[in-house]
Amino acid sequence: MPERFKYFIAIAVCLLGIRWNLRAAEIDSPFFKIIIDTVSYQSDNELLICIWDSLHPNPYRIDLTKKKDTTWIQLVDDSCRFFMPVCGKVNSPFGFRNGRIHSGVDIGLKWGDSVYCAFDGMVRFARYYRGYGYLVIVSHYNGIETMYAHLSKMLVYNGQFVRSGQLIGLGGATGRATGAHLHFETRFMGQAFDPTLLIDFENFTLKDETLAICASTFGHVAEVKAMKYHTVRQGDTLYKISRMYGVSIDTLCRLNGINRNTILKIGRKIRYQ
Repeated sequence: MPERFKYFIAIAVCLLGIRWNLRAAEIDSPFFKIIIDTVSYQSDNELLICIWDSLHPNPYRIDLTKKKDTTWIQLVDDSCRFFMPVCGKVNSPFGFRNGRIHSGVDIGLKWGDSVYCAFDGMVRFARYYRGYGYLVIVSHYNGIETMYAHLSKMLVYNGQFVRSGQLIGLGGATGRATGAHLHFETRFMGQAFDPTLLIDFENFTLKDETLAICASTFGHVAEVKAMKYHTVRQGDTLYKISRMYGVSIDTLCRLNGINRNTILKIGRKIRYQ
């Protein structure tokens, strides 16, 4: 039996046993354990199966910056292809933006444009969620999850099997968004990584059939943890903050996406490292 079908069978058993919205890891189900024990999985994928949460985008709570080995991910094969979610221009890349991490890529589209599933998988999450607006998360058999945010309409539901190229929603600007676009993320065990590691967004194709996941894939997470902030108080100025932490005003401006004339409001967080 192909590995992806074993993966989906285990998930289906999980969903039937926990009524869709609880974590399998919290359920003492001998039948579910038998299913897991009789299927051969690498530890990463087994953990992903055991944690199936349709209420929270990231239920895993795992620090992959300490990952000691390399996990090779098979992205496509003869029975599983890739389909570009939206053929549009990347308006905002993955990485730091105004002192904060932008955990995906923003792809331009028009309101109501079709959004397609990138790979075969099962919908783990489909609901309105904070700044993401209408959000769909698809869990794929190889352990990767893809996220599709700011949709104007979702056309799939939790636990639904979906194929690559299947219509899963319509583009929009719900949540915290300026103008219609698709916020697209790729995640492994809950941690976002740069989608350009696997997708060529200029030619709308995969860069390779496999992907290596290691600690360096999540280097941005370590950088975020190292960040330090100053909370602005009455009387604070950029000059005062720069002297306080031994950082130049130009560095403060660069780290926070501001300029020397920016008015600092009390309570604002100013990154200095």
